Amino acid sequence: MNSISPITSLAGVISRYFKKKDDGKPTPLNSIDNQIVSKTLSGLSTIEETGKGLLDFVDKYRSLTSLPKPNLSKFTIDSLFLKCKLLMESNIPNNIKIIANVYPEDIAIVADYAQVEQILINLIKNAVEALEGKKNGTIHLKAFYSDDATIIQVEDNGIGIPGDIIEDIFVPFYTTKENGSGIGLSLSKQIMQNHDGTIAVNSASDKGSTFTLKFQ
Repeated sequence: MNSISPITSLAGVISRYFKKKDDGKPTPLNSIDNQIVSKTLSGLSTIEETGKGLLDFVDKYRSLTSLPKPNLSKFTIDSLFLKCKLLMESNIPNNIKIIANVYPEDIAIVADYAQVEQILINLIKNAVEALEGKKNGTIHLKAFYSDDATIIQVEDNGIGIPGDIIEDIFVPFYTTKENGSGIGLSLSKQIMQNHDGTIAVNSASDKGSTFTLKFQ
């Protein structure tokens, strides 16, 4: 569901490139420039890739307790961040910005791309919810090396996580959200364990939260 929402939003953005704002009729061909074509192709490619990933995800992850072994491949974190940004930016309020930094720029990991992408999409969605109503909200995606490990972080300057529940957020089906499932973070934890990695959180009230993924 976290992936379907931005796909729908991105499709809407692309559709508006080709409709007049006043009457909804098709935009004249002479008004469509190379920039619109480029954005459309990029957006459609993202929709296609994410759709394929969702089909695979739904097929394999029917049960929280039957996660398959990771399908390992080598990919750059920069490309992963760019894709997640494109997916999510069309589906977040104007008061929130997503910033990505990878240092060094060529950091790559061997992991299951679709699984790691699902973790990031879920963490970004949670960060957006934590930034609701906040001016100058920021979601910072970071990647760097530390102690012979590759670190990926998702940091926000939102409301933070109360200290009395922070130890429970990775427990399956635990949620404080009215319509939450309590699966996202527990699934993320299992994915990281299957990669021989870890996920941890550091949070402070009214200052924000930082989720840290550690790949050995």
